[in-house]
Amino acid sequence: MSDTTINSEFVTGVIEFEPDTDDSTETETAMNHTDPAALTGDDAVRADYDAAMARRVQGTTADNARKGAAEYAERERQRAQERERRTAAAGGGEVATALRGEIGEAVTNTIRLDRIAESARKLEHRVTEERREAEAAMRLAARAEHLDTVLADGWTAAESKAKVPAILTPHIEFVDDVQHVISPSALADTVTKRIREQHAGKARQRVRDVLAEVDTIVMSAAQDVLEKAGNAADTLTAAGLTPDASAESVIENGGSEVLTAWKAWKRAVEAWSDIQSARRWVAVAVQAGFDPRKPERLAPGDHDDIEAASWWGQWVGVRVLAVSGAHESLRWWVENKRPAPAGVADEIKGEGSK
Repeated sequence: MSDTTINSEFVTGVIEFEPDTDDSTETETAMNHTDPAALTGDDAVRADYDAAMARRVQGTTADNARKGAAEYAERERQRAQERERRTAAAGGGEVATALRGEIGEAVTNTIRLDRIAESARKLEHRVTEERREAEAAMRLAARAEHLDTVLADGWTAAESKAKVPAILTPHIEFVDDVQHVISPSALADTVTKRIREQHAGKARQRVRDVLAEVDTIVMSAAQDVLEKAGNAADTLTAAGLTPDASAESVIENGGSEVLTAWKAWKRAVEAWSDIQSARRWVAVAVQAGFDPRKPERLAPGDHDDIEAASWWGQWVGVRVLAVSGAHESLRWWVENKRPAPAGVADEIKGEGSK
């Protein structure tokens, strides 16, 4: 930056060497620039200039630091807003891409990915065993082959009455420095990597294969939750309350039946959140698959579009974009003709046959 560049034409120090008439050596004399009293004429002007430029540089550096901090804070604020927007679009923080609760357990027991994982572990264990066996065998074979070669050279020299070359030293060097290169480890790593890739592929295919069964489970659970949520909302409405009512309002304005309905609504909200989490998990599993490095996990990466589409499509024939959270979703359902719930087969149309 031009305002921080110091003009090199101004020299801030003068060094002179004068002959010493006594011992013919040179004595260095330097002007003391820290003492203003020692400066006169052009030297004083130059010192003032240097001091002014130093202050200017310091001021510019501080300004740049403040500007950089402000820009960083603004970028972080925008990132946070974008994360909040994406989270809200996919159902809010209470909905996750996970199998949890009763519905999660039911889906897990239907898909049985643990069986694929167990088979994969057996394959990997066998590869590990074979690698160790092969490495041990190759070490012994390589040692024997190398030792035979060294001894053959020794026999040849001895029989020809020549000096016998070193035997033990080259063999030790071979064992320590060369033999480790001859190893099945690299091949075993390649095989293990491929096993895990196939594990991930089999897990994804398994979810597709049982998609219809999972859809039946999700639909049954959703209909049960909606029935309970609807009954709870109707009871609260008859008492002049809404699902948004606080515990204090329910206690003050309703009897035990109203309180029971209010609690039932809360349970329905929690269950609905679990159902939508399961739908989202299935959507990501089918469309994005599993992690080829850690195949018991869903594929890493940005699945915002898949997750948002799952949330928007939780009702048949209706796309709800401006609702965040299971409570708001169920309340919207109560107030908007109570459409049928969507399972997992419809939102992943055509994926199950791929």
